[in-house]
Amino acid sequence: MGNVCCCIQVEERTVGFTKRFGRFDRTLQPGCHFVPWICGYQLAGKLSLQWQSLLVKCRTKTKDDEFVNVVAYVEYRALPNRAYDAFYSLSNPRSHIQVKAITVIGAMVTARNLDEVFQQQDVISQVVVKELQQAMFNYGYDIERVLIINIKLDECIEQAMIEKNAAIKKAKIKRAEGEAKFKNVVDGVRQSVLGFQESVPGASAKDVMDAVLTAKYLDTTKEICASSKSDVIFIPPGARVEVGIHI
Repeated sequence: MGNVCCCIQVEERTVGFTKRFGRFDRTLQPGCHFVPWICGYQLAGKLSLQWQSLLVKCRTKTKDDEFVNVVAYVEYRALPNRAYDAFYSLSNPRSHIQVKAITVIGAMVTARNLDEVFQQQDVISQVVVKELQQAMFNYGYDIERVLIINIKLDECIEQAMIEKNAAIKKAKIKRAEGEAKFKNVVDGVRQSVLGFQESVPGASAKDVMDAVLTAKYLDTTKEICASSKSDVIFIPPGARVEVGIHI
C-alpha cells in the first residue's frame, strides 16, 4: 500500500536511502517520507543504527605450539554521521568484521605462550578493539567492545593432556605400591633378625643379616620358580647395606 501511495516508513534507530534511476538520492531519517516511484525514485534500503552483536570463533596456535579455540563476542554499530559509508561501502559488514577479528586474535595468540593467553585475555581484547575500530571506521562502523568469553584447548591436545595426567597418576600409585612393598620387606627382615638373635645368642648383626638375606633369597627364588606371574625386584649391589640401615 505504501508503494502505491509513494510513501516510505523508516523506523526509529534506522535510516533509509533512496535512489533515482540507480543513483543515490538522499538519506531518510525515521518517519514517513514521500518517494514518488513514478518519477524514478526508489528505496535503496535501510540501515539499523542499533548496537549489534557478533560471535567470532577462531582456531589458532600459540607461541609454544599449542592449538586453542578462542570464542569472542563483538559489539558494533553503524555510525549515524557516516551512515552513507556504512550502507554503501560493504555488502556484508558482519563477515568483514569477523574476518578482521579472527586475523587480529590469531596474531595476538600466536605471539604468546599458552599460559600468557589465559592470563592476558583483557589485554588481547583491548588490542582487538583498537585494531577493529581503526579498520572499520572508514567503513562507517564503530566497535564498542570485544569480549573473549572462552579459550579452550584443541580436542586432540586436551585428550593428550588427560592421558598424560592419567599416566602420572598411575605412576604415583605404582610408586606408592612399591614403597609399601619395600616397607613390608624391611619389616619382615627386622622381625626375622630379632627372632634369629633370640634363638642364637651371641650372633653378630652381620651374621644375622647374612643368614636372613640368604633365607629370603632362597624363598624368593622358590616363589619365582613356582609361578610365572610373580613380580621380581632386583636388588643392586650395596642394597643390603640400605636394608640394614632401615632395619
